[in-house]
Amino acid sequence: MYYILSNMRLRKKALSLLLLFWLINIIFFMPSVESRNYILKTQSTVTIISDETDFGILIPDSSEVYTNLTVIYEYGRLARPEGFPFPRIKMPTIINLTIESMPEWCSVQLNQQRFEAEINTFFLPKTRTINFTTQIIAKIDSVSAPAFEEGIIKLNVTAEENGNIQSSSSSIEISITPDFIPSINVYTTNSSVDLMPGEQTTALIMVKNNGNAKIVASIENTTSSDNIEITLPNEKTIEVNEEVSFSIPIKALESDEKINISEDLMFIVTYYAYSDSTLLGEDIQFYILANIESKNNDLISFDLIIILLIIAVISIIFIIIFYLYYRRKSSL
Repeated sequence: MYYILSNMRLRKKALSLLLLFWLINIIFFMPSVESRNYILKTQSTVTIISDETDFGILIPDSSEVYTNLTVIYEYGRLARPEGFPFPRIKMPTIINLTIESMPEWCSVQLNQQRFEAEINTFFLPKTRTINFTTQIIAKIDSVSAPAFEEGIIKLNVTAEENGNIQSSSSSIEISITPDFIPSINVYTTNSSVDLMPGEQTTALIMVKNNGNAKIVASIENTTSSDNIEITLPNEKTIEVNEEVSFSIPIKALESDEKINISEDLMFIVTYYAYSDSTLLGEDIQFYILANIESKNNDLISFDLIIILLIIAVISIIFIIIFYLYYRRKSSL
């Protein structure tokens, strides 16, 4: 009988303790309906850790790159989520991962952007930590992305307020840099030039920078000639999408002999990145046909003979007319 009474007393005490615990939670952790303010609040922290904080230098419009992200959520030991103390309606903490900013020439995707953290309401000796993992995928879409200009991808993570657990947020930055894409257009307004010995003309070469970085361009001549003298222009700096002209004086050398020749003059446009002379673009070749012909002195002599013959004929006609006139006058 005593044993039974003792067990009943223990059960009453346990029930009283549970009731007291429930009342304490109601008083201190349940908010008022009107204010939604909790008497006791607990802090939370949420952070992002990336396996890579720098994607490095990437070739524009190439393959995608990715890295792993870890979202770490921590909350205090007195946490009481929305719906507590009713176990079946306890609400998890909602965590949102977003892309806050990124370069306009870059595309970014997140494999997962929303997470739900289940809250443990037992009294624990330390804070609770919950980890989530996802991936970020990035790509440089545009070939016109400025070379060597570091871009920043900024990610933001926010843990919403949940019951007496306060909200928290943090951010992380991952850098990404486009590589050098060399590209130029070359054309000339003079595909051929006609010269006489001792005569000079100027060929105009146009070079347009279609790449994604400022370049330094120059023109070289690979033709060796005994009849032509070529003066090469100085190198020029060309901005992105800028077109500049190079003037090339071409002179036919004097000659005592009669000349009638044609020569292909080969030129090469070389260029490199303004910021790094070791980053070279592909050489571009072009040709100018030079025609050199001496004056035709025989044709000039023939023209002179024709003129003299015409003058002689006219003179003879005048002489005949005067002769006939005076003869007729003397006969009268």
